[in-house]
Amino acid sequence: MSAPATLKEGRRSAATRALVGLLVFQALGAIGGGATFLVDTSGGAAGLHTEVLARTPFDDFLWPGLLLTVGLGVPALVLAFAIVRRPQVAALSWLERMTGQYWAWAGSVLLGVALMVWIVVQILLIESSWLQPVMFAVGAGLAALPLTAGARRDLPTRAPGTVVPPSSGPWTL
Repeated sequence: MSAPATLKEGRRSAATRALVGLLVFQALGAIGGGATFLVDTSGGAAGLHTEVLARTPFDDFLWPGLLLTVGLGVPALVLAFAIVRRPQVAALSWLERMTGQYWAWAGSVLLGVALMVWIVVQILLIESSWLQPVMFAVGAGLAALPLTAGARRDLPTRAPGTVVPPSSGPWTL
């Protein structure tokens, strides 16, 4: 079985590998942080207190924990998996037709923008932290890396009925 035509010597571009790395980093951080808020909605386990939520519509960290986990963590994990394994999702074919790229390409851009918005809202409404600029940069990377030539080359839309052979291993990048 030969490697997909979009891959050089069976490897993805540095941009695509960096994108998957940022997605995994985002997933672990968001799921971990969100789970911490869900376990202790007072924020104490995360070293926070509910007073930081005074300018938000939330009384505790339940909803921020859910949003962080379900809105920013799980999608990042799904996108990382999708970029590596390339599953077909018929319900997202409209997105592929619109962009000319595999659906996870657009999903990564959208997730990056969502993360940057999340951070800007945090900065405007709660106490600032050293982590916010770091996570804003992660969001910028998630939004920008799919736009590079390497990622666009690695993540084209497949023609209907074509099968991209699997890479040499289940997690080969």
